[in-house]
Amino acid sequence: MEDLDIRSALSSYVTEDEPPIGLSGAAVLAAGRRSRRRRLAAAAGGSVVVLVAAVTLAVSVPGRQAPPPAAGTPCAVKSATETPEQVRTRLTCVIGDAVRSRLSPSAKIERLTIPGETPPVDPFRPAATGDSMYQLGVRVTDQHGAGAVYVQLIAADDLSVPRCTDVRPPNPDGCWVSQLSQGALQSVTYRRNGLVTYEARLAAPGWLAVVTTNNSGVLRHDPADALAVQRPLPPLTAEQVADVVLTRGLIP
Repeated sequence: MEDLDIRSALSSYVTEDEPPIGLSGAAVLAAGRRSRRRRLAAAAGGSVVVLVAAVTLAVSVPGRQAPPPAAGTPCAVKSATETPEQVRTRLTCVIGDAVRSRLSPSAKIERLTIPGETPPVDPFRPAATGDSMYQLGVRVTDQHGAGAVYVQLIAADDLSVPRCTDVRPPNPDGCWVSQLSQGALQSVTYRRNGLVTYEARLAAPGWLAVVTTNNSGVLRHDPADALAVQRPLPPLTAEQVADVVLTRGLIP
Protein backbone atom coordinates (compact mmCIF):
# COMPACT_ATOMS: atom_id res chain seq x y z
CA MET A 1 0.00 0.00 0.00
CA GLU A 2 1.34 3.44 -0.93
CA ASP A 3 1.59 6.51 1.27
CA LEU A 4 -1.36 8.21 -0.40
CA ASP A 5 -3.53 5.14 0.13
CA ILE A 6 -2.77 5.13 3.85
CA ARG A 7 -3.41 8.85 4.15
CA SER A 8 -6.70 8.53 2.26
CA ALA A 9 -7.80 5.47 4.22
CA LEU A 10 -7.11 7.03 7.62
CA SER A 11 -8.12 10.63 6.85
CA SER A 12 -10.98 10.62 4.33
CA TYR A 13 -13.67 11.15 6.96
CA VAL A 14 -11.73 13.56 9.15
CA THR A 15 -12.32 17.29 9.52
CA GLU A 16 -9.46 19.70 9.08
CA ASP A 17 -8.58 20.02 12.76
CA GLU A 18 -9.24 16.51 14.05
CA PRO A 19 -7.33 13.22 13.87
CA PRO A 20 -8.47 9.99 12.22
CA ILE A 21 -11.09 8.40 14.46
CA GLY A 22 -11.84 4.99 13.03
CA LEU A 23 -14.08 3.50 10.36
CA SER A 24 -13.51 5.21 7.03
CA GLY A 25 -16.28 3.71 4.92
CA ALA A 26 -15.82 3.17 1.20
CA ALA A 27 -12.47 4.96 1.01
CA VAL A 28 -10.86 2.51 3.44
CA LEU A 29 -12.34 -0.49 1.63
CA ALA A 30 -11.12 0.82 -1.71
CA ALA A 31 -7.63 1.36 -0.31
CA GLY A 32 -7.62 -2.21 0.98
CA ARG A 33 -8.56 -3.56 -2.42
CA ARG A 34 -5.81 -1.53 -4.07
CA SER A 35 -3.33 -2.82 -1.51
CA ARG A 36 -4.37 -6.42 -2.14
CA ARG A 37 -3.96 -6.04 -5.91
CA ARG A 38 -0.52 -4.49 -5.49
CA ARG A 39 0.61 -7.24 -3.14
CA LEU A 40 -0.45 -9.91 -5.64
CA ALA A 41 1.30 -8.07 -8.47
CA ALA A 42 4.45 -7.73 -6.36
CA ALA A 43 4.46 -11.45 -5.60
CA ALA A 44 4.09 -12.30 -9.29
CA GLY A 45 6.74 -9.87 -10.52
CA GLY A 46 9.23 -10.04 -7.68
CA SER A 47 8.83 -6.32 -6.97
CA VAL A 48 8.53 -4.79 -3.54
CA VAL A 49 5.88 -2.25 -2.64
CA VAL A 50 7.41 0.41 -0.43
CA LEU A 51 5.22 2.36 1.96
CA VAL A 52 6.28 5.53 3.70
CA ALA A 53 4.13 5.86 6.82
CA ALA A 54 2.67 9.29 7.51
CA VAL A 55 4.50 9.92 10.78
CA THR A 56 8.21 11.16 12.07
CA LEU A 57 10.63 10.27 14.80
CA ALA A 58 10.74 13.25 17.17
CA VAL A 59 11.65 11.63 20.48
CA SER A 60 13.07 8.17 21.12
CA VAL A 61 12.04 6.66 24.43
CA PRO A 62 12.76 3.31 26.12
CA GLY A 63 10.79 0.54 24.45
CA ARG A 64 7.84 -1.29 25.92
CA GLN A 65 7.04 -4.92 25.32
CA ALA A 66 3.79 -6.52 24.24
CA PRO A 67 1.69 -7.70 27.18
CA PRO A 68 0.96 -11.43 27.19
CA PRO A 69 -2.57 -12.58 26.36
CA ALA A 70 -4.90 -12.86 29.32
CA ALA A 71 -4.57 -16.08 31.32
CA GLY A 72 -6.66 -18.87 29.86
CA THR A 73 -7.10 -17.06 26.51
CA PRO A 74 -5.87 -19.29 23.66
CA CYS A 75 -7.07 -17.01 20.85
CA ALA A 76 -3.70 -15.26 20.45
CA VAL A 77 -2.21 -18.49 19.06
CA LYS A 78 -2.11 -18.44 15.25
CA SER A 79 -2.43 -21.47 13.02
CA ALA A 80 -0.71 -21.90 9.67
CA THR A 81 -3.88 -23.45 8.26
CA GLU A 82 -6.34 -20.74 9.33
CA THR A 83 -9.11 -19.88 6.89
CA PRO A 84 -10.09 -16.20 6.42
CA GLU A 85 -13.12 -16.70 8.66
CA GLN A 86 -10.97 -18.33 11.33
CA VAL A 87 -8.64 -15.32 11.22
CA ARG A 88 -11.61 -13.01 11.83
CA THR A 89 -12.83 -15.21 14.65
CA ARG A 90 -9.41 -15.18 16.28
CA LEU A 91 -9.09 -11.40 15.88
CA THR A 92 -12.55 -11.00 17.43
CA CYS A 93 -11.32 -12.84 20.50
CA VAL A 94 -7.95 -11.04 20.66
CA ILE A 95 -9.41 -7.54 20.24
CA GLY A 96 -12.38 -8.22 22.50
CA ASP A 97 -10.21 -9.56 25.32
CA ALA A 98 -7.70 -6.71 24.99
CA VAL A 99 -10.32 -3.96 25.11
CA ARG A 100 -12.82 -5.49 27.56
CA SER A 101 -10.11 -6.24 30.10
CA ARG A 102 -9.33 -2.51 30.28
CA LEU A 103 -12.92 -1.30 30.70
CA SER A 104 -15.29 -1.27 33.63
CA PRO A 105 -17.16 -4.61 33.88
CA SER A 106 -20.42 -2.65 33.82
CA ALA A 107 -19.57 -0.79 30.58
CA LYS A 108 -22.04 -1.20 27.71
CA ILE A 109 -20.32 -2.01 24.40
CA GLU A 110 -22.09 -1.49 21.07
CA ARG A 111 -20.83 -1.73 17.50
CA LEU A 112 -20.53 1.58 15.63
CA THR A 113 -21.81 1.05 12.10
CA ILE A 114 -22.03 3.00 8.90
CA PRO A 115 -25.50 3.55 7.38
CA GLY A 116 -27.00 0.33 6.06
CA GLU A 117 -24.53 -1.92 7.89
CA THR A 118 -25.87 -4.71 10.10
CA PRO A 119 -23.81 -4.98 13.29
CA PRO A 120 -22.30 -8.41 14.02
CA VAL A 121 -23.43 -10.40 17.05
CA ASP A 122 -20.04 -9.78 18.69
CA PRO A 123 -19.27 -6.03 18.46
CA PHE A 124 -15.53 -6.81 18.25
CA ARG A 125 -15.79 -8.95 15.11
CA PRO A 126 -13.86 -6.96 12.48
CA ALA A 127 -15.10 -6.15 9.02
CA ALA A 128 -12.64 -7.52 6.46
CA THR A 129 -11.47 -6.65 2.97
CA GLY A 130 -9.92 -9.91 1.83
CA ASP A 131 -6.83 -10.54 3.89
CA SER A 132 -5.46 -6.99 3.54
CA MET A 133 -7.62 -4.94 5.90
CA TYR A 134 -9.60 -5.45 9.10
CA GLN A 135 -11.47 -2.71 10.97
CA LEU A 136 -14.08 -2.08 13.62
CA GLY A 137 -15.41 0.59 15.94
CA VAL A 138 -17.34 0.26 19.19
CA ARG A 139 -19.21 2.69 21.41
CA VAL A 140 -18.38 2.32 25.10
CA THR A 141 -20.89 3.71 27.61
CA ASP A 142 -20.31 3.75 31.36
CA GLN A 143 -20.92 6.04 34.34
CA HIS A 144 -18.77 8.75 32.70
CA GLY A 145 -20.71 8.84 29.43
CA ALA A 146 -20.12 7.53 25.90
CA GLY A 147 -16.82 7.23 24.04
CA ALA A 148 -15.40 5.15 21.22
CA VAL A 149 -12.63 2.66 20.47
CA TYR A 150 -11.50 1.90 16.91
CA VAL A 151 -9.12 -0.73 15.54
CA GLN A 152 -7.69 -0.81 12.01
CA LEU A 153 -5.25 -3.39 10.62
CA ILE A 154 -3.89 -2.54 7.17
CA ALA A 155 -1.54 -4.76 5.16
CA ALA A 156 1.63 -2.98 4.04
CA ASP A 157 4.71 -4.65 2.60
CA ASP A 158 7.29 -2.22 3.94
CA LEU A 159 6.93 0.50 6.57
CA SER A 160 9.35 3.28 7.46
CA VAL A 161 9.95 4.44 11.04
CA PRO A 162 7.02 6.70 12.08
CA ARG A 163 7.87 10.36 12.58
CA CYS A 164 5.93 12.82 14.73
CA THR A 165 6.69 15.79 12.48
CA ASP A 166 4.69 14.21 9.65
CA VAL A 167 1.63 13.17 11.65
CA ARG A 168 -1.72 14.42 10.31
CA PRO A 169 -3.30 16.62 11.39
CA PRO A 170 -0.14 18.48 12.41
CA ASN A 171 0.74 19.88 15.82
CA PRO A 172 -0.59 17.13 18.09
CA ASP A 173 -0.71 17.83 21.81
CA GLY A 174 1.67 14.95 22.43
CA CYS A 175 3.63 12.46 20.35
CA TRP A 176 6.41 9.94 20.94
CA VAL A 177 7.94 7.06 19.02
CA SER A 178 9.71 3.97 20.33
CA GLN A 179 11.43 1.20 18.40
CA LEU A 180 10.36 -2.18 19.79
CA SER A 181 10.97 -5.79 18.88
CA GLN A 182 7.45 -5.83 17.36
CA GLY A 183 8.09 -2.72 15.22
CA ALA A 184 7.93 1.06 15.59
CA LEU A 185 5.28 2.28 18.04
CA GLN A 186 3.89 5.79 17.79
CA SER A 187 1.57 7.30 20.40
CA VAL A 188 -0.29 10.55 19.65
CA THR A 189 -2.64 12.75 21.70
CA TYR A 190 -4.99 15.39 20.29
CA ARG A 191 -7.23 17.87 22.11
CA ARG A 192 -9.58 19.86 19.88
CA ASN A 193 -12.57 21.84 21.21
CA GLY A 194 -13.14 19.42 24.07
CA LEU A 195 -12.62 16.32 21.94
CA VAL A 196 -9.74 14.23 23.32
CA THR A 197 -8.22 11.53 21.12
CA TYR A 198 -5.51 9.00 21.94
CA GLU A 199 -4.04 7.03 19.07
CA ALA A 200 -1.35 4.32 18.90
CA ARG A 201 0.15 3.08 15.64
CA LEU A 202 2.38 0.04 15.32
CA ALA A 203 4.40 -0.26 12.11
CA ALA A 204 5.03 -4.02 12.25
CA PRO A 205 6.44 -6.30 9.54
CA GLY A 206 3.77 -6.45 6.84
CA TRP A 207 1.10 -4.52 8.79
CA LEU A 208 0.09 -1.13 10.14
CA ALA A 209 -2.04 -1.50 13.28
CA VAL A 210 -3.94 1.56 14.52
CA VAL A 211 -5.94 1.76 17.77
CA THR A 212 -7.82 4.98 18.53
CA THR A 213 -10.09 6.11 21.35
CA ASN A 214 -11.95 9.36 21.93
CA ASN A 215 -14.57 10.87 24.24
CA SER A 216 -17.43 10.79 21.73
CA GLY A 217 -19.63 7.79 21.06
CA VAL A 218 -20.81 9.22 17.74
CA LEU A 219 -19.51 7.75 14.48
CA ARG A 220 -18.82 10.47 11.95
CA HIS A 221 -19.56 9.43 8.36
CA ASP A 222 -19.39 12.85 6.73
CA PRO A 223 -16.24 15.03 6.64
CA ALA A 224 -18.27 18.08 7.67
CA ASP A 225 -19.72 16.48 10.79
CA ALA A 226 -18.51 17.62 14.20
CA LEU A 227 -18.22 15.03 16.96
CA ALA A 228 -20.25 15.64 20.10
CA VAL A 229 -18.20 15.39 23.31
CA GLN A 230 -20.02 12.90 25.54
CA ARG A 231 -17.63 12.31 28.44
CA PRO A 232 -14.62 14.10 30.01
CA LEU A 233 -11.98 11.68 28.69
CA PRO A 234 -11.88 8.65 26.34
CA PRO A 235 -12.80 5.22 27.80
CA LEU A 236 -9.15 4.08 27.42
CA THR A 237 -6.05 5.97 28.53
CA ALA A 238 -3.17 6.72 26.17
CA GLU A 239 -1.13 3.97 27.83
CA GLN A 240 -3.98 1.45 27.49
CA VAL A 241 -4.35 2.25 23.79
CA ALA A 242 -0.63 1.52 23.31
CA ASP A 243 -1.03 -1.73 25.25
CA VAL A 244 -3.93 -2.79 23.00
CA VAL A 245 -2.00 -2.14 19.77
CA LEU A 246 0.85 -4.26 21.17
CA THR A 247 -1.41 -7.15 22.18
CA ARG A 248 0.02 -10.48 21.12
CA GLY A 249 -1.93 -11.90 18.18
CA LEU A 250 -3.40 -8.56 17.03
CA ILE A 251 -1.41 -8.61 13.79
CA PRO A 252 -3.18 -11.08 11.46
